[in-house]
Amino acid sequence: MKDHDKYFGDVCYDVWRAGGNPDRINPDRIDAAEADGIEAEDAARRELRHQRYRWQPNDEEPMEPR
Repeated sequence: MKDHDKYFGDVCYDVWRAGGNPDRINPDRIDAAEADGIEAEDAARRELRHQRYRWQPNDEEPMEPR
């Protein structure tokens, strides 16, 4: 559990440093990224992409920047 908390904290910090909103991070996506062995920095980049683009439920590509 301690390692998970550090991983999540690292993602939050990286999102915040890049100008994103740590409160909008999806914990389920972070859990999946950690389970898949994705580095915290890469998980943060994914979260930033999700925050910066409006996604449609079944689309693979972003619609437009917010």
